[in-house]
Amino acid sequence: MTEKEQYFYAQIGIISVEFSNLENQIRELIGLLINSDDEYINLLLTEENSINQNLKLLLKLSKFRHVQEDEIKLLHRSIDKLRINRNLFIHGLWTNFKTESNEIIFVCEVKKIEFKKGRYGVTTYMNKFLEFKMEDFEKEIIQIKACLDIIKRLLKNVESGV
Repeated sequence: MTEKEQYFYAQIGIISVEFSNLENQIRELIGLLINSDDEYINLLLTEENSINQNLKLLLKLSKFRHVQEDEIKLLHRSIDKLRINRNLFIHGLWTNFKTESNEIIFVCEVKKIEFKKGRYGVTTYMNKFLEFKMEDFEKEIIQIKACLDIIKRLLKNVESGV
């Protein structure tokens, strides 16, 4: 395995692990706002939800409990922006790497059919090729860690009754 491949897989791994930590902490915060001492209740309510569903539940609970509403809204917006790239990074079809101007470019193929209505009828597009640089992965990790910082602060505040 080449150095650039090792870097790529390490970055994807970090994104995957950190986002998983973020999802788990969202479920933990939901449990605190449900106000149940039984962790099984929290797990039953959230285990099959997508992160988007859990964020919506978290927003409702914060509004109901009048707890940290603005911070939770900020968290929701921040995670919502990250979700798209996260799904692409984890589930995308990474076709190859290339070098341009001494910079490594990672290429992700998105296999989706898109229909675009134009002047002369409907045009069908199948594959898109998206390019990412090393710093794109690094930015994603920084943003995920910023969300983790927000949720850790929220957990601390809710646990202490602030």
